[in-house]
Amino acid sequence: MPDQIQQMLSMVKDAHKKLDAELKGVSDEAFFGAPKPGDWAISEILGHTMELQWFWMSKIRIILAQDNPKLVRSEGESAGRAGFVATYKGYPREVTMRVLRHANQDILDDIAKLPADKLGRTGTRGDGRVVNIPQQVEIIAKHIEEHANQIKENKRLLGKK
Repeated sequence: MPDQIQQMLSMVKDAHKKLDAELKGVSDEAFFGAPKPGDWAISEILGHTMELQWFWMSKIRIILAQDNPKLVRSEGESAGRAGFVATYKGYPREVTMRVLRHANQDILDDIAKLPADKLGRTGTRGDGRVVNIPQQVEIIAKHIEEHANQIKENKRLLGKK
């Protein structure tokens, strides 16, 4: 496997490990409770984390198929994101965790299958940044890490594990 693909896999695996570490020992109260009205509960954060992995890998597939596509959410994709967050707010914890493991494995499988000779292809993000595939994977990994930190903060604010 090419080094660049190995590096991308390592970044995402490390982000998954950080997320998993924050989820260890979390009580149901902390899992389903938001620190304050309008904040996401851990279950909702995980719904978003699953969706972002599938969403951004779909955009990487578009980068592979088109020349410098725009990488923005359509109205429907934005509604889908909101739906994912709302759905996982009420799902049983064991279902959420099973689907999270599936989403985590999906992105790793997708990265492993990326054609090494096309990693330099680019797309333009909604903020105007032009990114290649490894840069977009790094953004995904950092986004997952941000949500691991959000979970850590939720636990702190709730005063619970």
